[in-house]
Amino acid sequence: MTSPQNTLLVLSPPRSCSTLIARMLWQHPALTRYAMEPFDAVGTGEVSSEDALRAAATGRPLSALVDGKECGSMGDGLLIKEITYQADPYFEALLGLTARPVLFAMRDPRMTVRSRMRKFREGGLPAIFPTEETGWRALHRQVGVCASRGIPYALVDGTLLQSDPARMAPLVFQTLNLDFSESLLSWQPVTAAEFGVGQGAHDYFFDQAMDSRGIDPPRDETPDLESFPLEGGLRAHVRECLQWYAELSEDDHCLRPKVRADAEG
Repeated sequence: MTSPQNTLLVLSPPRSCSTLIARMLWQHPALTRYAMEPFDAVGTGEVSSEDALRAAATGRPLSALVDGKECGSMGDGLLIKEITYQADPYFEALLGLTARPVLFAMRDPRMTVRSRMRKFREGGLPAIFPTEETGWRALHRQVGVCASRGIPYALVDGTLLQSDPARMAPLVFQTLNLDFSESLLSWQPVTAAEFGVGQGAHDYFFDQAMDSRGIDPPRDETPDLESFPLEGGLRAHVRECLQWYAELSEDDHCLRPKVRADAEG
């Protein structure tokens, strides 16, 4: 079991660039192990919550994903990447695994929900899903827990990271007390098995991250709120999520690149 001092925790609603952030962090020499959404299997009934927590605390070697991976100054560093709504019942236990700031990733909920709907359609599944699975209620709760208890945390907007990796990526590493170099912003494509998602039915959710070679600019335009269906209360929920997104974007813990001073004063 990796010590809390050597464990990083990244949480986000689905489709919020958290996998892209994980790929970036995996390149760091201090990290040698990773746990990729261990609580997903609890929801499908494949494993118990105890087994999932054990898998989260142990992880698997990054050597299959990153060539030449060795232990660094942080020791046998572990990155746990999880989705907020999947992790919510086990959030307290996950907090106990890390002594580092919790990193929350987010993105405009109109983009995350639309992307999730599109992925469900690609898999031949109904595009309408329970509003709890947007992950935004859980994100709002979890950030609130950290804020109320004085637990160190940071928020990073995935779209901003994609748009300006040269300035945003160093802030992510600085927040997590890790050295940064530009070499951390590129990597090689991997297979589903190497990635840790096996050959399951939802591999297509990760295809873009698996095929990536670095941080690409945002691809999608932000859809109109009125384009979301009323069915299942989805449009009303996205409207509520937008309020949380605005609130969290103004949080003092939300990472923002420093404004460059005008050279001429």
